[in-house]
Amino acid sequence: MMKQRNPLAPSRATDSSSFTPLRDPSVELQPTGTGNAEAQESLSQQGGASQETPLLVAAYQEMMKVAAGQGAGQRVITVNEFFNRVIKYKSDEANWGTKDYWASPLETLVRQAGDCEDYAIAKYETLRKLGTPASKLRILYTKVLRTQEAHMVAAYITDKGDFFILDNYVKNVRPLEKRVDLASATYSFNEDQLYMGLDREAGKPTLSKWDAMRAREAAGPDPMKLGAAPEEQLTEDMQVAIGLDPGLEELMLNHPALADATKDFLA
Repeated sequence: MMKQRNPLAPSRATDSSSFTPLRDPSVELQPTGTGNAEAQESLSQQGGASQETPLLVAAYQEMMKVAAGQGAGQRVITVNEFFNRVIKYKSDEANWGTKDYWASPLETLVRQAGDCEDYAIAKYETLRKLGTPASKLRILYTKVLRTQEAHMVAAYITDKGDFFILDNYVKNVRPLEKRVDLASATYSFNEDQLYMGLDREAGKPTLSKWDAMRAREAAGPDPMKLGAAPEEQLTEDMQVAIGLDPGLEELMLNHPALADATKDFLA
């Protein structure tokens, strides 16, 4: 039986902003191309449970089972925590050999790496698969003020209209109003609507890289239907990333900084 752990607890680190990407050195994940067809070749040939099945996909499946039983706010935190823990930051040039590539969640899992938009897309699409309405989600194009570097983040929108940011730079979910390190969003979007900034509707999004990513995702395999590795193969750190949430009280005890950021939307 998997040991129940707080999914927000830092992995052997006193600084909750420090995360170590999770890898199993015995598993080779080197698709020869950039589409889900190559991911399918790398993964689906395993069939049922086997030692060769990539552990990260198995961890994703377990995380989805945990998140499916959580309330809306806890689910947001679980998904954000999972991808921040298990995916290593890598530029598109280094990862895909091109300047700007928007990877599907499965492609990001296969490479175990991605840049800011890959984190944002993976979190957005995973929350959609878990039943979060598109109207509650957004991807924001912004800048990091200190460096003027372009940046993308996902956002969850409460019933009150407050935006909470899921970021790979600042690891904890935080309200947008407290993210003074980010510039005002140039544009934002979900699958139904493009917005200039956060509020001004600009019609259905026509973003070629987004459309191409979703087409590959639709044509490729469902990560939930790929063969699962035996539970006992998952590392302790991976178990932390997919562990059952112990409840709001312990969450707040271990991460006091989350108190303000979560009190309005944790179910």
